[in-house]
Amino acid sequence: MSNSNEIVKAIISIHREQIHDCPQNPDLLYRAAVLMMSLNQMQQAAITLTEALKINPLNARARNKLAICMFETGENDLGITELK
Repeated sequence: MSNSNEIVKAIISIHREQIHDCPQNPDLLYRAAVLMMSLNQMQQAAITLTEALKINPLNARARNKLAICMFETGENDLGITELK
């Protein structure tokens, strides 16, 4: 595993701590999910983006990233639904 992946994992860990302290912050959830996507952790990113969208269902960036996660994990129908 590359050194940059280890750095991203450390940043995700920091985000998780911040999310624990402020669970209703959709921006923290979104940023953590994008970092997870960079490590190809699409299922975990999808779960995190879903949580962000529960807080702010109008977040188009989160919805688009969730659609990408769905497509990447073979859930094409769900991905299309997210884009509607």
